[in-house]
Amino acid sequence: MTSPCLNQCQVMLLQTGNEIAYSTFEMIDSASFEIILTEFIFRDDEFGQITMALLSRKAREGVRVVLLVDAFRFVVSASYIHFLKLAGVQVFVFNRPFPRFLFHLSYRNHAKVLVIDRSRFKTGDSNIGNEYVNWPSDEQMLSLDIYCEGSSGSEAYTFAELLLKSRYVQEVRTEVLKPFSPYILYFLSRWHSRFINKFLRPLKIDFPSWVLIPWPVRIEKDDLDLSERSLDQAGRRFQDLKRSSGWMDFIELKSHLLNVEQCKFLGDQIDLKGTCPGIEVEILNEVRAAKRSIQIVTPYLLLTKSDQTEIQNALERGVKVEIYTNSFESNDHYGAQLAFEMRKKEYAKIGDLRIYEFEGPKTLHAKFIVRDCESAIVMAYNLDFRSRFLNVECGLRVQNSYIANQLSSWVTGRLSRFVLVTANRRALKHSYLSATKGLLDKLLIFGRMILVKIFEKQF
Repeated sequence: MTSPCLNQCQVMLLQTGNEIAYSTFEMIDSASFEIILTEFIFRDDEFGQITMALLSRKAREGVRVVLLVDAFRFVVSASYIHFLKLAGVQVFVFNRPFPRFLFHLSYRNHAKVLVIDRSRFKTGDSNIGNEYVNWPSDEQMLSLDIYCEGSSGSEAYTFAELLLKSRYVQEVRTEVLKPFSPYILYFLSRWHSRFINKFLRPLKIDFPSWVLIPWPVRIEKDDLDLSERSLDQAGRRFQDLKRSSGWMDFIELKSHLLNVEQCKFLGDQIDLKGTCPGIEVEILNEVRAAKRSIQIVTPYLLLTKSDQTEIQNALERGVKVEIYTNSFESNDHYGAQLAFEMRKKEYAKIGDLRIYEFEGPKTLHAKFIVRDCESAIVMAYNLDFRSRFLNVECGLRVQNSYIANQLSSWVTGRLSRFVLVTANRRALKHSYLSATKGLLDKLLIFGRMILVKIFEKQF
């Protein structure tokens, strides 16, 4: 789904972790009648707890609050979810495996957008988790979001509402265990979390334990009281943040929004992924329209045949095409990096295409495209097969040279930390199997290598 026309808006790039976090808090805190937050990953760390504390407070004030998170990445204790529901927050998950969608597990909600009062929103690559705002350290993720006020806000609201009406969206049901509950209920409420913590966490399989059960999540009263105290403390931390100099600096920065005459919200057709055109069409249109240069920033790089064709055509027109992505040293997703490694030599031979790898120490997580320093798209979309064929994605296209130059400068200011990929260069200092510790990890990597070889010719 894309908006039918370009709209006049006021925008601001959120280029640091504090700007992303403070923008999230300020938007929720200032909401008058409606908040819709859809995320791919949501954690119950400090960033997540403050967000939940604000959402619950606004719900108690009578604001309509809706939270939608992908089922497999809603890494939040069930007691927090129950507390939110008691406050009046509508909590939904996307594509929970039970009872109907066991054979649709690859279809995930990767759209990240916070819509306030149907008139302003924030979108980009960041999730709700400390690592995306670099709390407490400053060496975790390079993320970038964009804030927008104006007529595109109604388009973002329409997208969020259609997403909520998807047949894959289910409300989370929770209940507190009553005194003297049958032992079987206690067992069912605890077995899955113990199993996850003991067996799956060591394997780095990160998803909420409660998503594996089809019945209502049952919570102990003590856990609920503990979550309530944690969110009360998070609310007090937010009040402390509002008195800090960093908050004051952000409010001053936000008072100077940039007027943009051409702005367009982008989103996939809900429940029609892979069968109807989505956000990838706008990305390919930017490549087709380029006359001088294209800069693409993506954490995970796996080009489809249509991507390669359009890039090759642009290069033949004399367009300078640069792609910035992660290396083995900086990537947080071994499977995606492995697929890129197996095609790196092929990509390096595409005309004069220049691919740069980020060598760290952080992980590159920002996602955007800049055309001719005139137009830009800030998005949740990765240039890989999952975003193209499986994930629900969204973004914002801005036709403005100042924003485009800001994004271009964001890249050039970090060029010293990128290395150019050539046909003879391998990013790995050792092979994957020799660099990976542990027999199980080696077997997982070997299995991914086989799968990539099987499926790489299909796209």
